[in-house]
Amino acid sequence: MSSKRVNDLLVGLCLGISFMVRNEMIPFVNKDDSYYIMTFIIALAFIKWMINGFHINIKNRRNILEIGMQYSVIPKIIIYVYSIVIILAGLSEMRYLSSNIQTFINGLSAIAAFYLLDESIFKVSAYAVVVGYFGNIIIRIFNGTLFSKSFEYHDLAFSVGYIVIFIVMTKNKWTYKKLFIYLAVLVMILLAGKRIGIFSLVISIIWLFFVTRQSEKNQKCLITITGVVMMLVCYLLVYLVLNPDWNLIASNLNIDLAGRNYYYAAMQNYAHFGTDFIGLGRNACQVILKEDFPYFRVGNVHSDILRMYVESGFWMFSVWLIYYLIIMPKYIERKIGTKSSKFVMAVTLYTFIVYMTDNTELYLMNQFFYILTLLLFMNRELKGEYIK
Repeated sequence: MSSKRVNDLLVGLCLGISFMVRNEMIPFVNKDDSYYIMTFIIALAFIKWMINGFHINIKNRRNILEIGMQYSVIPKIIIYVYSIVIILAGLSEMRYLSSNIQTFINGLSAIAAFYLLDESIFKVSAYAVVVGYFGNIIIRIFNGTLFSKSFEYHDLAFSVGYIVIFIVMTKNKWTYKKLFIYLAVLVMILLAGKRIGIFSLVISIIWLFFVTRQSEKNQKCLITITGVVMMLVCYLLVYLVLNPDWNLIASNLNIDLAGRNYYYAAMQNYAHFGTDFIGLGRNACQVILKEDFPYFRVGNVHSDILRMYVESGFWMFSVWLIYYLIIMPKYIERKIGTKSSKFVMAVTLYTFIVYMTDNTELYLMNQFFYILTLLLFMNRELKGEYIK
């Protein structure tokens, strides 16, 4: 067996086990153990980098990995440092201080996996998703819980959306293996039944088809316009849910939020919409809901848009929006090309629509595939391979 096949098998095994652990309650295994497995992948990449003298010889790969770090890791560091500053300055409560290590692992593991396997990581990770999903079903069969609960694996359900967008944006040579993977992905989406995931995926694909039909000049304009519109929608969402009359507004509009309106209303006691709101610090929403509202029995506020505003404050929230919706698509357009800029806006559109009602910014698989598909697509554009 060649060393490449060994590497593919090792990384694929790690991903498959990690995805399975993260999405199902396995006896004697904690869900957070999946992060230790992903850390192992990061460690393998570091060892490879160290063996190579802390140097990446291939310029294109070096550029792609740098963009991956700028996209995934740097913003989190800035927000985390800002959180520490306002907490230590006495502008927020000390109980909100946390290590926040898990959120760094999500993106770093994707960067590490790409560095280790290059283009083959897409096939390996897609197989790992299928293994993780059907592995969970097998566990439920042995536990006698196959039909006792839904197949709604939140992290897995949202993560496959990135695989679909990647497939749509790349030219594929159809094989039985690929057909099996794609059909399995479709089954996972349908069984999960995540309405916001399906809705955001449809919107993103429609947007892609529409933009792709335009001239390159118009594509660039539409990418920027889309980013600005998404920013305004995010501001509007925060303004509405922090409005004391939010429950009345939601009721009048017949908006079914499946209990989220109570979590949003709870945040009104800690935050308000305005330029003078500085934020509470990273991880504050989780602490508030766990300690101050334990009867809700939820891990977080079920809206990353609201959570980022409450934790980061008006101005840092604005920087976060501008960075992902305006700056990075333009930066990738200059460094890589218009096709990659279009792709990053498509997956970011998908991501931010889901962010409105879920906490996928904290999900391991979701962030892994968000970053991984971006790296893979940029790699293909630089190589001039199989992209639309």
